[in-house]
Amino acid sequence: QKSGTIVFINSAAGKQGYPNHTMYSTMKFGLTGFSQSLRQEAKKYGIRVLSIHPGGVNTGLYDNLKNKPDVNQYMDPKKMAEMIVYLSETSELSPDEISISRTTKI
Repeated sequence: QKSGTIVFINSAAGKQGYPNHTMYSTMKFGLTGFSQSLRQEAKKYGIRVLSIHPGGVNTGLYDNLKNKPDVNQYMDPKKMAEMIVYLSETSELSPDEISISRTTKI
């Protein structure tokens, strides 16, 4: 087939560390390095590797926390999914890493 796309859903925490999120940031930084290395290896097979770094998506991740943030201004996961599908399926673009921020910062 000599084509395809691997998509990693990373996080803004994979590009910048945040206080009180040490283990989460550690894991996401590791995923960033893994996707960068895999991208170089997969290129010769015509396979794209895309790493998405969203910041603040209302996925339910915070539902069981005592001090839960106000997720009402976080991004809609359905809209995020639509964008990811578009980026992964279009042949006109070949993004490597995409950072997606919400328009309202908390």
